[in-house]
Amino acid sequence: MKVMVIEDDELFSTEIKELLQMKKFEVLCVHDGEEAISHIDKHKFDFYIIDIFVPSISGLDILKFIRQVDIISPVIIMTASSEINNLVLAFEYGCNEYLKKPFDFKELEVRMDKLLDKDLDYIRFSDTFLYLKGSKKFLYKGEVLNFRKKEKRFLEILIFNINKTVSSEMITDYVWENDIRESYSLRQLVNGIRNKLPMNIIQTDIGLGYSLVNK
Repeated sequence: MKVMVIEDDELFSTEIKELLQMKKFEVLCVHDGEEAISHIDKHKFDFYIIDIFVPSISGLDILKFIRQVDIISPVIIMTASSEINNLVLAFEYGCNEYLKKPFDFKELEVRMDKLLDKDLDYIRFSDTFLYLKGSKKFLYKGEVLNFRKKEKRFLEILIFNINKTVSSEMITDYVWENDIRESYSLRQLVNGIRNKLPMNIIQTDIGLGYSLVNK
């Protein structure tokens, strides 16, 4: 598993790296925001640990960039700041955990283990309708539901934020992958997906975005 640590304190990032290498992770430490973006643009990482205050590009902007191309890989944001707005923005931009410095490395281990727990390999919406995380497929009565690429990406971003509202802007960036928008709208895309789903699990949060509801 490849982990990127983005931290401008080289001694601290080295300590994190040594901890993770003991757990058999492959670790890349970077100390600058532009350098981080360059690596993320070229390589796939499975986990990110990001300090908010790094040179060139802030950790929050790096987080936004990550979520445009990768909605699945867990992200832990860490900071010494007590500014509540940073916490709010971090979760709004898609982080999974938030660590306030200084913290014990055992806390980092526990939070990572929780995010990497893959015991639940499916999400069940009813006795006959479920989502398989490994193969990223919806099954209804044992049959696979067929979705086009952009439909799959729309469902994917909601699945990994289940029961949470995802903004229309974030969805659009992820679904269209920053390409030129096609002639049909996000609303049309959603309507097409709803027609294929056996249950009404997509909720429109007016003026905000969409959420996938598993009650």
